[in-house]
Amino acid sequence: MTPRQFLQRFNPDDRLATGRYFPSGGLALGGDDHVGVVLLGLGGPNDRSELEAFLYSRWMDPVLDSRGPVLGRHRLANVAARAAARFVWQDYEEIGGECPANRLVREQASALQEELNERLGPYTGARFSTYISMRHGSPSSEDALAEMRARNVNRIVLVPLYPQYSMSTTGTSLAYWSTLMSLQTEGTAPASAVLEYSAHPKYLQAVSERMDQALQRFPKRVRRNVEIVFCAEHASTHGPLHDHDSLCELAHTTVSRLGTMRNDSRPYNVACFCPGVRQGRRDQRDMRRVVQRLVTEGAEAVMVVPLGVATDDVWTAYTLDILLRQTAGELGIGSYEVASGLNCHPLFIASLAEMVGAQFSDATASALSESAGETDDNTRRHPVRKRDSERSPGCPTCHGPVKAHEWSSTPRRGKTLG
Repeated sequence: MTPRQFLQRFNPDDRLATGRYFPSGGLALGGDDHVGVVLLGLGGPNDRSELEAFLYSRWMDPVLDSRGPVLGRHRLANVAARAAARFVWQDYEEIGGECPANRLVREQASALQEELNERLGPYTGARFSTYISMRHGSPSSEDALAEMRARNVNRIVLVPLYPQYSMSTTGTSLAYWSTLMSLQTEGTAPASAVLEYSAHPKYLQAVSERMDQALQRFPKRVRRNVEIVFCAEHASTHGPLHDHDSLCELAHTTVSRLGTMRNDSRPYNVACFCPGVRQGRRDQRDMRRVVQRLVTEGAEAVMVVPLGVATDDVWTAYTLDILLRQTAGELGIGSYEVASGLNCHPLFIASLAEMVGAQFSDATASALSESAGETDDNTRRHPVRKRDSERSPGCPTCHGPVKAHEWSSTPRRGKTLG
């Protein structure tokens, strides 16, 4: 399915705001089943030759902008991609000439497949394979679906590499998969999707450990006074649901939980930005205002913690670690650091495995919980079920439809699929 075809078929209904394109849980699992776990990412160019196609796909995404006729969008996106490519490539050259997320997602997929087969395989008899689906890059959703079909996958779990739900990340990926699967004449395997995990205990612990690692890079004399800024790229959408995005509220939930977990008395700053066309330029202007306020209040050291993504990419490597570092220095910040992405942090991979297990029936979830006893205190498995009736507090001013789930060992009853 080309970007133009998806634009023609896209229907901006309430599912985009809520993410409810697929069920979340209730899959049946038997001993002979082959489960395909699909990691959903944004993607990016591996070299200069792929950049125009990447930019064209981004600009044709109807979730980001649903305005204008299809033919006009197609022509404009082609022209804009060609014109912008040489400028945008300068940004990529500063971080090695490729999108770092491409390699890191492959490593995450390998680590998760090993974790699933070690923890769930012996208890269920099922086989787990991981696949990568890049919304605007390669391997594509079509590649992942074709490979699963060739390998006789009969259960599918979609797992976004975006801890906080946003229409421009998880939303557009699920919308694309929903459309793609509806076009399959031979039918598809039953599918379930993880929607968000902004309050998952292991995810929070992994972020906390990345924060500790970043704090160690500051001089000892300033560590106690480091200002912490949590950054998330907010959905920059133009359409009927543009003011219903949940990223900001879920980011505040994550930050609130981290503050409680770390028992930290220092104030946390949360900044949700809308990215510009050229990577980071709009972020830089918005972040400048945040840092300027901190300087006015006497800050000398700033640590930035990226939210909204679970993998280091061009946003973290270039926008936050290069552009915003320069901005901070210009404004008088003497020490500036960016916390590393979660990437293959063992606790993060374990959290993904638990959320995959939570997509299946109660017996599977119980087996996953039983395997927790074999781990030490540093990697002890948290409960894998989520309590839909209990929610975490979010941003006091944002009211997105997707709320953060609490996780519990209480089994969730419901019908099974397939």
